[in-house]
Amino acid sequence: TLSINKLPPGTVKAKIVVTVWKRDTEPPELQEGGGYLSLLQTRAPAHVFRQEQGAFKAQVSTLLTVLPPPVVRCRQLTVSGKYLTVLKVLNGWSQEEISLWDVQILPNFNASYLPVMPDGSVLLVDDVCHHSGEVPVGAFCRVAGAGSACPCALSALEEHNFLFQLQAPERPPEDAKEGLEVPLVAVIQWSTPKLPFTSSIYTHYRLPSIRLERPRFVMTAACESPVRARQRFTVTYTLLNDLQDFLAVRLVWTPETATAGKKLSREERRATQAALDAIVCHTPLNNLGYSRKGSALTIRVAFQALRAG
Repeated sequence: TLSINKLPPGTVKAKIVVTVWKRDTEPPELQEGGGYLSLLQTRAPAHVFRQEQGAFKAQVSTLLTVLPPPVVRCRQLTVSGKYLTVLKVLNGWSQEEISLWDVQILPNFNASYLPVMPDGSVLLVDDVCHHSGEVPVGAFCRVAGAGSACPCALSALEEHNFLFQLQAPERPPEDAKEGLEVPLVAVIQWSTPKLPFTSSIYTHYRLPSIRLERPRFVMTAACESPVRARQRFTVTYTLLNDLQDFLAVRLVWTPETATAGKKLSREERRATQAALDAIVCHTPLNNLGYSRKGSALTIRVAFQALRAG
């Protein structure tokens, strides 16, 4: 049985050449302790090579068609503070059906290391993904759904989508960086009926790094919807402060900054200004007072819509 462990990516054809000889037997001169030098001195070269020709037995070659692994495409999304990754797995082989046994996304902790040195040591070139342990190996969970169950079969040119969500804590550790970039790798366990001697194949894919935006000073807003024209409604603002202590914090209503620095056409500017003029803030200046690091402040501000739209 011949096994090929590694082939260059994109290999379509592989030529295998096997040469078989019979077991070598040492000449009597070597067995008596004369050595190769005396053998070459006492025998003619043609006689030596003529004897070696009899040791050759057979040579066979064959051209193998390499079954390529599934094709993987990746897309990363951030929805309401949740980090989502969509993996599209495609069976690009137009003849064979493959079976997907498992699909995983793991943090690639090896991405920051240089290759192994001759003395066996390994150098760390970047500590981005090693700065904290807040992204463990099992942090990416596959979202359960009707079409994401494994194992599943992929026919020729068929594709399948898998949705993953990063399970990260809402509050990062004290020593965590504000923007943590984590390299990722996808691992797909698959098989094909034409490989009866192999239970499954594991293929690794390098994915784009995911950046965890963890701002330390966040303001969120919540409002009832819809609101009635010419009636008062309330917006609840929540300030999350993980940055530092502040002696005083003010909340100021400045609608004119919505268009500041933007290149808008005359129609877009007119429409934006009309929308801003339709909302009136009853308390445009609010003093939130002292804000300690690690605290959360909540304030309700009253507004009124002058017209619908």
